[in-house]
Amino acid sequence: MSANLPPLPAGSDAPLPVPAAEHALQPYDPAAYAPPAAPADEAGGALSVGRFMAAMSRYKWLVAALVVLGLGGGFVATRFIDPEYEVNATIFSSGSGNEKPSMINPAQLTGNAGWRDLFQSFAIIDPVVQKLSLYIQPAKASDSLLFATFQIDPVKKQFRPGTYTLKTERGRFSLTDKVGFTHEVGTVGDSVGRSAGFAWVPPARLLGTRSREVEFTVLTPREASRDVQKRLAITIKQASPVIGLTLTGTAQQKPAATMNAMLTQFVDVATELKKREMVASTTTLNTQLDEASKGLQAAEQAFEDYRVKTIAEPSETPTVISSDPKSQNMAVGQPIFNAFFTRKTEVDQLKRDRESLERLLGQIKAPGSTLAPEILLTVPTLANDPGAAGVKQTVDELTHATVDLRVKLQTLTDSNPLVVDARRNIAELHDRVLPQRLTDYIATLRTRESQYGQELQTATHELQGIPERTIQTGVLARERDVRAEIYTKLRTASAQAQLAQQSAVPDVKILDTAITPLAPSSNTAPTFIGGGLFAGLVIGIGLAFLLDLLDNRFRYPEQARVDLGLEVLGVVPVVDQSGRQSPEQIAQIVEAFRSLRMNVRYAAGAGSQRSVVFGITSPGPGDGKSLVASNLALSFAEGGWRTVLIDADTRRGQLNATFDTPAVPGLVEYLEGTSLFGEVCYPTRHDNLTIIPSGTRHRRAPELLATPRMQQLVASLAAEFDVVIIDTPPLGAGTDAYAIGTACGQLAVVLRSNRTNLKMAKAKLAVLAQLPVTLLGAVLNEVRTDSGMYQYYSYDPDYVLPEETPALSAGGGGGTSVAVREG
Repeated sequence: MSANLPPLPAGSDAPLPVPAAEHALQPYDPAAYAPPAAPADEAGGALSVGRFMAAMSRYKWLVAALVVLGLGGGFVATRFIDPEYEVNATIFSSGSGNEKPSMINPAQLTGNAGWRDLFQSFAIIDPVVQKLSLYIQPAKASDSLLFATFQIDPVKKQFRPGTYTLKTERGRFSLTDKVGFTHEVGTVGDSVGRSAGFAWVPPARLLGTRSREVEFTVLTPREASRDVQKRLAITIKQASPVIGLTLTGTAQQKPAATMNAMLTQFVDVATELKKREMVASTTTLNTQLDEASKGLQAAEQAFEDYRVKTIAEPSETPTVISSDPKSQNMAVGQPIFNAFFTRKTEVDQLKRDRESLERLLGQIKAPGSTLAPEILLTVPTLANDPGAAGVKQTVDELTHATVDLRVKLQTLTDSNPLVVDARRNIAELHDRVLPQRLTDYIATLRTRESQYGQELQTATHELQGIPERTIQTGVLARERDVRAEIYTKLRTASAQAQLAQQSAVPDVKILDTAITPLAPSSNTAPTFIGGGLFAGLVIGIGLAFLLDLLDNRFRYPEQARVDLGLEVLGVVPVVDQSGRQSPEQIAQIVEAFRSLRMNVRYAAGAGSQRSVVFGITSPGPGDGKSLVASNLALSFAEGGWRTVLIDADTRRGQLNATFDTPAVPGLVEYLEGTSLFGEVCYPTRHDNLTIIPSGTRHRRAPELLATPRMQQLVASLAAEFDVVIIDTPPLGAGTDAYAIGTACGQLAVVLRSNRTNLKMAKAKLAVLAQLPVTLLGAVLNEVRTDSGMYQYYSYDPDYVLPEETPALSAGGGGGTSVAVREG
């Protein structure tokens, strides 16, 4: 067979025959055949910009239809929604807060923020709602005149809010609620709704005699007030006394009349609050002034009574003696103060000196004491007291004896009788005489200290009587002064309050009233139409996204990598079955298969010293696997590689028609053993390309693909040819593709854009992952490279070789089969 094949062109890869033993069954290693993992940085199902644009392009008519529907809905809405009107008014606040309050300019009731809260309060809005009957909402604006006299029954003061329908027919009326309950039936012209708490007599001339239905809603006044609050806007500028008011509403809601009524009610309430506050303030001040007057009179009387009572008793204040009013006054002080403090000082000094002498006495009596007796003379009381003469004499004698001893020791020894007598004398004075006399003197000081203390206590008692009267006099004087000051302040405040009450004016004034507008404040038609357009666009885009996410068909290249875990081997553009491709389209197809050929060679292990052997399959029929297999085989053959193409689709294979070769004998006959190897290999009109057709179709044909004879055939072909391509049945057709995959060891999967079912592909590839089959990658078929996410897979048409020409072969297999070869 190999002798009949033409030699390889110069510069092409040299054929490297491989022994058949290398193509025998090998031990199965699942890790070696596991599909490549999806990239970690790509989230499954994530929408990129390219995918977004592709989805919008695919569902553009759906988005356009929803946009048109939104526009229509917005236009219809403008016919059923009443236009809104806007009215404006202005209030001037006379108290801006810059002037200080005075008798003629009393403090304002509140600031601008307080006026805003007051204007929005129910005290302003509720009376207006009651006056204008804003709690009535007719379903049609044309029925508003019927409710001109509608009121809540002032006797019952209770009513049933809700939605009612007034039906008239042949001079009779019936009033029913929204659940169909009939509240009243009567004659047109009578009162309507008495059982529901309404005081309403609709004019008979407006109801007429023909059949008519009038639907209306009755709200509670508080609900109507809340509705007015929502439509009311108040503008307050900083440091400005002007308050701007804006109210919006439909013609039924009477915005101008409502605004003017609220302005009047606001001024009335503000004036009433102002007067009420001033009257309350004046009343309070008058009451306080009466109490202060009584307190002042009582304080003055108490002060005078005490002065009279203590006028003859001594006091701390010096007595003033004056014989002549023109002469200089002479103040005679009280000597009791001087005597008291002098005696207090003497007692304290005596106590300190006594304690010092007691401490020195203890030191003198201590054994081995070396304390100099002269230190006793440093105590002031002992040194200055004539009664301490005995102690001072003893100190002098002891001092002279000590000096005399020192003189004798200069000339005499310690054993001399004079020295011994002197020492004995000094010891007598130091150890017995001086302590005894000092003890007697300390006892004298203690007795004197006790006497002085008694005298001091007597003086203290006499002194305490004076401050008591002085303090009491001061307390009464201060009480009188405080009462007088309070009375003066309250009298001034009361006068100011009375003057302010007499000259009180409202703090707010109406500058501008509301005027009924002739045209709506805003044209709602563009808003509703624009809203409908936006809503339709958003819904269309959202629905397009949802349909794109729920779409199970293969559409985007990242789905092969992310969802199926397959690298893209190549992209095959759309092939026109009519054969009317332009040279640029032919160039795109040729370059696509060249790129696919290169990627398949190296993915299938062309670097190793082996032939390229692989199968081509697809998840389901119609994906174009036969197209890819036939054209890829042509590309290999025209590239100089000895190529054999096996049509292993024993169920529907038609590659023999594509290359104009006999259908039998073929693969089935060889596997059955009824035909030889050379009988089933047919050369084609293309150099280096041999085809083995599928053979006769019968029920046992798929089982033959799993026999050892199939593996032997693949091994033999791998030894004879450089490239062995097997066109297998789809993965969804049965076990045929799995059996062929285990025989050749490698498979490439064809995914057809806009057709291949992703869920089915994922399920079939999961089964394939359990077999000793290596997945080379995915071939994306029927792809439009002129736009969308595939535009980067196209080739520059200006860089085409001029000698490339197309050659058309017949269609067959599961997809479009148009073969292209190089000229």
